[in-house]
Amino acid sequence: MSEKKSVERLRLFRFEDGWAGERHGVNIYLRVYRVVRETDQGYWIAPMTGYYAGDKPKFMLKKAHRRFAWPTKREAMDSFLARKQRQREILRAQLDRARCAYDQGKRLLAKGNIEGAIL
Repeated sequence: MSEKKSVERLRLFRFEDGWAGERHGVNIYLRVYRVVRETDQGYWIAPMTGYYAGDKPKFMLKKAHRRFAWPTKREAMDSFLARKQRQREILRAQLDRARCAYDQGKRLLAKGNIEGAIL
């Protein structure tokens, strides 16, 4: 019985960001998840409150390097920062490719050689 109570009290954390509009910019939200069930390999978790409360529980591995939610807020924030850093790298690479393609298109147009584009 005491083991079941400890699982019911176990909370996991995840930080997420959301756009609040031009005036307010980005907000960072702390999502709190309750452990519904525990197995040897992981947890079944469900959101505590908010828009996602009542969603079907999702399974999360206990020892995965990249987890969905974390046992401490500090670990959750470290994970959030790592996700945002990776997002920045991906978007920077996409922007670089878009700039190159745009510049190449402008050069082809300036030369009057749009027929020379690779199809």
